[in-house]
Parts: sequence; C-alpha cells; structure tokens
Amino acid sequence: IVHKVFVRVGNLGEDVFLDLGDPTCRVVHLKPGSWEIVDQPSIKFHRPRGMLALPTPCANASLAGVYLLCSYLNVRTEGDWLSILAWLTHAYLPKGPYAPLFLTGEPGSAKSTATRVVRSLVDPACAGLRSAARSERDFAIAAHNNWVMALDNLSRLEDWLSDDLCRLSTGGGFATRQLWSDRDEVQFDYCQPAILNAIEDVVTRSDLLERLLTVELAL
Repeated sequence: IVHKVFVRVGNLGEDVFLDLGDPTCRVVHLKPGSWEIVDQPSIKFHRPRGMLALPTPCANASLAGVYLLCSYLNVRTEGDWLSILAWLTHAYLPKGPYAPLFLTGEPGSAKSTATRVVRSLVDPACAGLRSAARSERDFAIAAHNNWVMALDNLSRLEDWLSDDLCRLSTGGGFATRQLWSDRDEVQFDYCQPAILNAIEDVVTRSDLLERLLTVELAL
C-alpha cells in the first residue's frame, strides 16, 4: 500500500487533518461541521526535525483569543488586521493557492516578531524564521520540510527566488540530480503558505506582487 505523506496539514476527501506535533502523535480531525482529536488518523504525517507542537485546541474557546492577538502586532488599520486573519484561516487549508503574507514597515515595527508570532499559530518550529535561500535546491528542501515558509529581513529578492515564491503560492515544483548519482533525479512539488518581511519594498515583479497580502506595520 502506498500512502501520501503530509507535513502539518493534510486531507482525505473533505476531511482535514492538523498534526499537533506533540509526543503523543495526536491529530485534529476536522469534518464538515465538527472536529475531534484522534490518536490514529487515517492519513500519514511526516515530522521534520525542528517541528514544534501546537497547543491542544479547546472545545469551548471563544473569539476573544483571536482579537487578543491584535495587541501583539503593530497593525495600522482594520483592513490589515483582516488580511492577517484571512491568511491565518487559509493557512490551515490543505489545498492552495495561498497568498503569501508580506509584512513591511520601518525599523522597530517588530516585523520579525510579528512573523514569528503568526507562523507559530500554524506551524511552530525551532528555526521559525530563516534568511532567503541561496539556491533553488535549498528553497525546495526548506519547502519540503516546513508547512509555512517564513523568510525574515529580506534586503533583496533575486529573480529566481521571486519565481519560486510564485510557484510556492500557486503550485509548482523543482527537480535536481540526486546526490551520488549521475542519472537519478529528485523531484519536489509544493504549494503552501509563506510569510515574508522586509524594511524596503523588495518585491518588484508584478507576478509576485499580485499574489501578496501586504500589511504595513506601525512603529
């Protein structure tokens, strides 16, 4: 039997599964109109090194906790706040396309902190923030081992990285020669959420600009 393997979020038909990442291997099983925590889900998950656990969801929770999040982020307008909530909601869906969240602002506006906080609500990891990948191969490996790609403090965006972020948003892949082999090829296929932050407006290409949810943080 061949099983498809997911990282953090997966689906089987209309049912969605969220890997909590805790030592007991519990998974949240979301069905239309209901959800439950299960120990033996009907799909398979891979837990990359560095993945951290999500908190256990509470059945009687209210939306007050969601609005409390706003106090931790230097959001300027209600529209920006709704953009962040929209990104968070969509990041739990197992299928894209996904609009990358782009956080920008002056030095001291807590862009890195905001990126870390938002990512931790969906896909916490030891290396929650990373610098821009040095190559397409590094980018593909990072995408393979994370559900949320979080790129911190970008100062420039190479053309190939802009293209890869577009593919990450709407679906695409990368193929490269397998190590220690002259003939075999390793293929990566991905479509998943991403967060970027930068002081300056580093995104200049229209194909990526039209995919972004841009939020300018205040001092």
